[in-house]
Amino acid sequence: RCWVISNLEVVEDDYRRQFTQFYMRLFADYPTEVESYYHQSARMRQYFGRLGRSITLLARKDQFKGDVYKITPRNERMRKSSFDRLPKFGVFKLAEELPFPDEIAGDTNGQEMKIL
Repeated sequence: RCWVISNLEVVEDDYRRQFTQFYMRLFADYPTEVESYYHQSARMRQYFGRLGRSITLLARKDQFKGDVYKITPRNERMRKSSFDRLPKFGVFKLAEELPFPDEIAGDTNGQEMKIL
């Protein structure tokens, strides 16, 4: 899975803005991709609907405003969310669950820890 998707809370607004601008440019330069994207979106809504999961949407109007929403596929309900509340995927989910050395009891206050 993609590190960016699993860590949107630390990705800068400028990167997210460029990401959405790229897709708008892609659709402007290759109009047939809009239909392909539309059909893929419909398939994903069906899939997520069957799983009972919401879909994350980066808001786009004329400019990226930094908003993120969760959409319920079965009724199209949109709820504003925040990047730090988005799920992690794959190895990034596992990494979030593992403690860093300074989170382990017996922290050495920044001194080198001996690994056995």
